[in-house]
Amino acid sequence: MNFAQTSDDIYLSKAAYNFNNGSFSEVLSLTGQISDTAKQSIRFQKFRLQALSYLSLSQNDKAIDAVKKMLELNPTYQFNPITDPDELKVLLNKLRIIPKLNLGLSLSVGSNTTYVKPIGIFTLAQNDKTYSSRNTMIFSLDGGYNLNNRSGIGISLIHAVKEYSLQFGVNDWKSNLTERLSYIDVPIYYKYKVFEANNISFQAHLGAYLGYLYRANNQINSVNDKDNLLLEIRSFDAIKRKSAWNFGVIYGAALQYNRPKGSIVLNCTYFNGANNIVNTENRYSNPQLMHEFYYIDDDLRLNNLSIGLGYIININYQIERRNSKW
Repeated sequence: MNFAQTSDDIYLSKAAYNFNNGSFSEVLSLTGQISDTAKQSIRFQKFRLQALSYLSLSQNDKAIDAVKKMLELNPTYQFNPITDPDELKVLLNKLRIIPKLNLGLSLSVGSNTTYVKPIGIFTLAQNDKTYSSRNTMIFSLDGGYNLNNRSGIGISLIHAVKEYSLQFGVNDWKSNLTERLSYIDVPIYYKYKVFEANNISFQAHLGAYLGYLYRANNQINSVNDKDNLLLEIRSFDAIKRKSAWNFGVIYGAALQYNRPKGSIVLNCTYFNGANNIVNTENRYSNPQLMHEFYYIDDDLRLNNLSIGLGYIININYQIERRNSKW
């Protein structure tokens, strides 16, 4: 152990002794001699003793400044009623710790439900088309930056499978088409904390998203009611008939359980698609669909409701003073 470290230990030990004996001015003198290069644990105890000493000397603003420096060294510090005096709790309550940069992994535990909105109907024979929603799961990486205690900016990288089915009939044939579209969605949104109580907070968010389609798969079958004949294609690529990009607006809310180093988040978001997901230039590119099943794509927009449960890890923090009398 070098001499500087030994001196810092000695100064801290003497300061603690004087604090226990009520010599608060001497505590401030001794802790002031502890070097800025001392170990983090020594500097933490230095600011802790200074905060309590300033408070005992009724120098409240200096006490808050000292405890702020203490928390900057250890933002996740929690008051310990066994080892910490009640005066330290008073000082800690004067400050607010705001997680700044955060990163998390979220897994959908409810559903990612796809809702189809036809904006143009196309048929090769007179028939009625009925679209049905389907549920899938999503995975996402979520990041964000809090501007202050109330608001912030969020961004996500989402792997989303969007699936729906379509039922239609031609003469005696009843057909069912299922489309499974795999997107990488990137939403960017503004989030605002509506209320906070204890460790629970409720946030609303609003923004926009851009999605890239990297895989599209269909399956189709038709059954003849009279002859019980079955025509079926169990799997075929549909990427050529779809637009590569999807975009729109998002809005939703999140319930957050805040912990010292992160948060558990239950998130609900509605994706409102704004563009046609069908590549109109390739609408007639699959002759087998047209000639055997009498099917061509309608113009469609996709909306999605996703519910996800995840954990957000706080990377760094900002310490700010709460509004109070002193």
